[in-house]
Amino acid sequence: MPSSEPALRKIAAEELVLVSTGGSDWLDGSGELTKVEDEFRFTGRKVFGSGSPAGDLILTMGVYDDL
Repeated sequence: MPSSEPALRKIAAEELVLVSTGGSDWLDGSGELTKVEDEFRFTGRKVFGSGSPAGDLILTMGVYDDL
């Protein structure tokens, strides 16, 4: 598993504001991830994002079916 330390250092150094969709979809994600080349595309509708007007990055989750 890759380390999240570089991302966390960048967030701290640049004082980025993180937007969270909260725990409302923690166990049963309401978004879907699709693999596109070497990245993932997220599709879904999120009804809440704390800090959205000032946010730089969004933190959420989606379901990826790799079968």
